[in-house]
Amino acid sequence: MMSVSHVEQCLKHILEERANLLAHETGCIQRQRKFSGADLLQTLVFGWLSHPDASLETLASVATLREVEVTDTAIHKRFTPACAQFLHAILEEMTSVIVEADREVPLELVSRFEAIVLEDSSTVALPA
Repeated sequence: MMSVSHVEQCLKHILEERANLLAHETGCIQRQRKFSGADLLQTLVFGWLSHPDASLETLASVATLREVEVTDTAIHKRFTPACAQFLHAILEEMTSVIVEADREVPLELVSRFEAIVLEDSSTVALPA
């Protein structure tokens, strides 16, 4: 079974190192000026996580948490097909981090239900 601390390390690696690499590979970040791949990813993810209807101005203020001073226009210009490919690649990497159960659940037990919903209230510390 994968521990929560191992999942945390995997997610931190994706949010930092892999984000920078994938941003360059997808063409989302061609040359780094203000935004790195990690800056852009964390601005969007944490901005929309705390404010699902966040405006571009709100996202620009979230970027300042990573000490990146950008305008709302700069963020708007990032929404390109390459950015969509970048976010898709990140999503694929994130979904590859799997938490496994200690033991298998018998299929006949699960097949009785129309849906099974799992909720988790654990917290994972992210980089500053």
